[in-house]
Amino acid sequence: AIQQYGLVPAQAGRLGGLTFVSSFFLHGGIAHLLGNLYFLLVFGDNVEDWLGWKHFLLLIVGASLLGNIVHILADPSSTVPCVGASGGISGILAFYASKFPNVRLKLFFRYLMGTHWLSISARAAFLVWVARQLFGVLTQVSGFSNVSALAHLGGASAGLICYIFPSDAEPSSWYRLLGSLSQLLLAFDSMQNESESNDLENGEAMRMRNHRTHTLQGAAADQVSSQVLFSFFLLKPNE
Repeated sequence: AIQQYGLVPAQAGRLGGLTFVSSFFLHGGIAHLLGNLYFLLVFGDNVEDWLGWKHFLLLIVGASLLGNIVHILADPSSTVPCVGASGGISGILAFYASKFPNVRLKLFFRYLMGTHWLSISARAAFLVWVARQLFGVLTQVSGFSNVSALAHLGGASAGLICYIFPSDAEPSSWYRLLGSLSQLLLAFDSMQNESESNDLENGEAMRMRNHRTHTLQGAAADQVSSQVLFSFFLLKPNE
C-alpha cells in the first residue's frame, strides 16, 4: 500500500494527485501512527476550539499540503514514498505554540536511573522542536535519515501562516489560500513533467547522435586498411 499510495516526489502527479491525500492516512508503523494521534489529541482540541472545526480542518489540509511540497522540492527525483500525517500535525504544533506561547507543558523523561518531570513553556518547547528538525534536515539531505524533517518544517510554516492569517476570516479566504498552494503544486508538477520530457528528448537525441557517430565510424573503417580497422575496434570499448 505504501508503494502504491505513498507520495513519490518523482511521480507527484500520479493517480491524479490522489497520493497527496492517501499518503496522509498511511503510516510507517504503529508507533508512527500512535505518535501522531497522541500529539493530535494533546494539542488539536485547543486549536480546534479556537479556530472552529472548519478552519481547523483547513489548517491540517494546508499544513499537510505545504509539508508535501517542501518535501518534494528537496529532492524532486526521489522515488522513495513519503507517508504520514506529520506535516499536518506540525502545523497544529506551530499554531498552538504561537497562540498559547506561555502555556506550561510538562514533559516526562528518564535520566540516568530516575524519572523526572520538566515544566517548559510551549514557546520554548516549540523552539527546541524546531532545532531538532533543523538537525533532522541535515541528516535527511545527507541520506542518514528516513524521516522527512523538511515536511515537518513545511507543515509548521503553514501553522505560522494560519496564526498570522485572521482567525475570523471567511472560510472562502482560507480556500483561496489553499488554492494558491494547489496552483503552486500544479505549476511545479508541470515543470517537473516538462523537465522529464526534455530529459527524454535529450537522451533520445544523444542516443541518435551516438548511433550516427558509430555508423559513420563503421563506414569509414570499411574504407581503411585492416590495421586501422583493428585499432578502431580496439579503442571502441573505451569510448
